[in-house]
Amino acid sequence: MPHLIIECAASLDDERTSRMLDAAHKALLFSGVFDAQDVKSRVIVPDRFKMGEHEGGQFVHALLHLIEGRSADIQRVLADAVVHAITSELAGFVPAGTQISCDVRDIPRATYAKHVVR
Repeated sequence: MPHLIIECAASLDDERTSRMLDAAHKALLFSGVFDAQDVKSRVIVPDRFKMGEHEGGQFVHALLHLIEGRSADIQRVLADAVVHAITSELAGFVPAGTQISCDVRDIPRATYAKHVVR
C-alpha cells in the first residue's frame, strides 16, 4: 500500500504517459510517508469515455488507495503532490481545459488482505 491508479483520458503518447506515471510515482516515493517498496502505481487508458454532454474532452484522474489511519491533512498533501506532479509533467502537452484531479480513499484494515510470495 498505497496503490495509485491513474485514469488518463487525454491524448498522450506512450512516452508522455510513462513520464506522467513516473512523476506521480516519485511524488509518493519522496513524500516521506511510505516505504519505497510499498508504493504501487499504474496508468489505465480507457478506450471510451464521456465528459459532460459530449464524447471526448480531456481529463486525468488519479485514485490513491491507502490503508486507513492517515489524517485528512496527510491525505490532502498526498493528493496535492500527485496533482502537482501530473500537472507539471503534462504542461504544454494537453489543451486548456484539461481537468487533472486526485481522490484519496481509505481501505479498512479489517477487509484488506495481502500476501508476499517468498
